[in-house]
Amino acid sequence: MVSDELYDEYIQNQAAYDRYYKQMLDERSRMGERTQEIQNILDQGHEHVKKIKECNDIIKDKAVSKKLDHMESVVSMIFYEVDVNPQYANQLRKFMNYYLPTTEKLLETYIEIGGKKIRGKSLNRTKKDIETALDKINESFDNLLDQFYEDRELDIRSDISTMEVLMKQDGLSNEK
Repeated sequence: MVSDELYDEYIQNQAAYDRYYKQMLDERSRMGERTQEIQNILDQGHEHVKKIKECNDIIKDKAVSKKLDHMESVVSMIFYEVDVNPQYANQLRKFMNYYLPTTEKLLETYIEIGGKKIRGKSLNRTKKDIETALDKINESFDNLLDQFYEDRELDIRSDISTMEVLMKQDGLSNEK
């Protein structure tokens, strides 16, 4: 009875299951085709995401934590996109060598300031400056990820345009 139920569920959701298994196969294939350079980038990326998460776990301010949740998601997606489309790796040099390490330094400073029992105006101002900077950092990271998607969108628009022209030339389109 259980196997019939599972089979019925599979039939009802066959397209979703097939897509999932195809993605799993593609992932395994991609892992086998990764260059050492891409693997190094992904490993470093994983460490940066891990560091953001660790800082987020320490920081108790809910507004800052929400910003770091977003940052963690976006940074993870950036590295996922590089894994799927290795040509994006060239765009990550400054991101990996400056933006992420500097962000981590700011987070460490924020945590250090938060741990002080007595803070003067200067430390409070620094803490506020870091909170404001996190918004700008998130916006910049969002823009980097969006650039990857814009590249893909241009490719898709080009494919659609080419297909429309070919269909018109072959008389398969009702457009005149």
